[in-house]
Amino acid sequence: MVKNALLSLLSIMAGCVVWELAIYISSGNLLPGPYSVMKALVELLFSQDFSRHVCCSLLIFFSGWFIGIFCGVITGIFLGFFEYAYRLGLPWIALLFPIPKIALLPVFIILLGVGEGARIATIASGVFFPAVFCMLQGVRSVSPKLIEMGTVFGLTRAQQLYKIVIPSTLPSLFLACRLTTAIALILLVSAEMIGANYGIGAFILGAGAMALMDQMLAGVLVLSLFGLILFGLWAALEKKVLYWQE
Repeated sequence: MVKNALLSLLSIMAGCVVWELAIYISSGNLLPGPYSVMKALVELLFSQDFSRHVCCSLLIFFSGWFIGIFCGVITGIFLGFFEYAYRLGLPWIALLFPIPKIALLPVFIILLGVGEGARIATIASGVFFPAVFCMLQGVRSVSPKLIEMGTVFGLTRAQQLYKIVIPSTLPSLFLACRLTTAIALILLVSAEMIGANYGIGAFILGAGAMALMDQMLAGVLVLSLFGLILFGLWAALEKKVLYWQE
């Protein structure tokens, strides 16, 4: 594990060196080097205005993600466990899933007004459908023999769901969490670039408009680090909870 971490660190350092050399050799003025980006990042981290952008993004991200993942997981389990619900609900899920959720932002703005509510709803809608499909697949893949065994031991349908189905779908739940984290991050930035005054997406758009390339790339780096931290947390939690899969 330590060896892999060192290799990853060396790979990133080598990429930064190549980046810096490419800027130096080409004498380019359009893109800053990694040193300039890191310097801008450090300055932004101590900036009160940038902190407000980050706090706004975190609030919208976690609100939209939690609403979407909660509703998606419940819906996916319900559709997967009850056959009639599956037959009635799947056509609607399949019909609405392909719609690019950022295209729904104007609809949410009309319904909820210009503000955080519309962006939260956009993220929640983007998280909802992948979560449904992950959990639906997880429930449908539970061995029928386990359900039959539960019936033999006198378990009710509710007990079968609680004691057999939900524990068996934990791998699908973690898959849904990892997948929807990336989707939520993409939708967050996209939504904040459309009419938002605060948020990392709005900051990146504003920095690019003023040709502050170092600050713009520093904002992108913050998003990358945020996503990396979340994926690391999910991986650690999954390893701890699903230790029996090792």
